[in-house]
Amino acid sequence: MPLTEVLPSSGRSIRLDEVRTSATCGGVPERHPCRRVDDRSVGNLRGAAARQ
Repeated sequence: MPLTEVLPSSGRSIRLDEVRTSATCGGVPERHPCRRVDDRSVGNLRGAAARQ
């Protein structure tokens, strides 16, 4: 049984079946903020999106 279901205008249904919490963000170990590392991560994501 889904926790919630959304039906966007595309007609596809999106169901939330499970909620999980984690002390990591995308597999990156929890750490203090570091601008240099965060900027590099965002740059890599932008590059990947531009290539698609």
